[in-house]
Amino acid sequence: MQAPEMERVIGQDSHGNPLGPDQLEYNQCQEAVKKLTEFLSHELRADEETEVKRHLSQCRGCFAKFHFEETLLRTIRDRAEQVRAPGALRDKIMTLLSRKLSS
Repeated sequence: MQAPEMERVIGQDSHGNPLGPDQLEYNQCQEAVKKLTEFLSHELRADEETEVKRHLSQCRGCFAKFHFEETLLRTIRDRAEQVRAPGALRDKIMTLLSRKLSS
């Protein structure tokens, strides 16, 4: 997945006051970080995804976390596709599974 399109949007604090890119509230960062995994897996509702994209466009710290997580997940997925269990192990697992299903 590529980084989200970064648009320059100024946020608001909890009182509706405009915030500059370096003035984001801690709570906004906490919420964005909590949603990063779901964001990267495309599991958020459209409004939540928009909210996370907006935050990432404003917050360098959270964007760095996003980039790290994105890179980590991509690396894990790539490596997982390359790893194969030995044939004997696969056969043993399939035998155990078939016994369990027969019971």
